[in-house]
Amino acid sequence: MEGTIIQRWKNRYTRTEVILEGVCVFLILSSLYYLNSIWQSLPARIPTHFNASGQADAWGGKESLLLLPVLTIVLYIILTVTGIFVEYGNTPVRITEENAERQYRVLLSMTVWLKTEVVALMCWLVWKIARISLEGGDTLGTHFLPVVLAGILGTVGWFVFRLYQER
Repeated sequence: MEGTIIQRWKNRYTRTEVILEGVCVFLILSSLYYLNSIWQSLPARIPTHFNASGQADAWGGKESLLLLPVLTIVLYIILTVTGIFVEYGNTPVRITEENAERQYRVLLSMTVWLKTEVVALMCWLVWKIARISLEGGDTLGTHFLPVVLAGILGTVGWFVFRLYQER
């Protein structure tokens, strides 16, 4: 493939993927704004870890909540770069000259959808941990882990199915 990265990818994103990228940026900025707006109200001690049942099982200083937005931004950048270089990844389907464009299109779409899910999850965790801290709760809910796993594994499963369809 010739040309700069921007030239190679400028027409590769669908309208939906552009919207999802915008959603990611909006969520990250909203999460930072929210955290900034409630920072003074947060107690000194907040939940920092939850078990598989969604119960808080470790507590720490409120500064530890800053790790989530930083990690969200790092993951966003990593997944964006991964989307740019999808042709260097491994797939369960053999890539040929005939199917390469279709396969890379599916992989790019999968990366954008997973990135949106990860960013939404991380921003929701910032909000939920802040709410738990401010309202005195200690649980994410028993449904948290199954819903997150089903969402992410469902997305991966759907796109693996699409990869096989586009052989």
